Amino acid sequence: MFYFYQGQLRATRDRTTDPANSEWFSPYINTEFTNSGRCATFGRVGYLIGGTSSTNKCASYEMFGLRSYEKNAQLGAELVFRWAGGFWSCGDEEEIWYRKVEGEGPTNCYPVKLWTVPVPVINL
Repeated sequence: MFYFYQGQLRATRDRTTDPANSEWFSPYINTEFTNSGRCATFGRVGYLIGGTSSTNKCASYEMFGLRSYEKNAQLGAELVFRWAGGFWSCGDEEEIWYRKVEGEGPTNCYPVKLWTVPVPVINL
């Protein structure tokens, strides 16, 4: 389950406990250095336990957001990253990647939209 807590996107395996007190994961974009020494504009979506961080200096953590469905906001929202680019499913394993520019990054990919879905509230 994914949720926003204090403005940060989080993930958890257990939706039956209080999100503030359960084990959580930080989604991030695992961008790498290019041959020119700059950070790439694409990367695989990864997860880190709690507030830990990657040793990758190009990794990006805090730029996830939700964009309301423009025709009817009640129908949900799309997960976005830095309000540009999009998410792609790549390779035989269908891993989720972020690309700022469509032609960059791995091949054998197709675009995917990551949408919110209603989840019933569980009284604890």
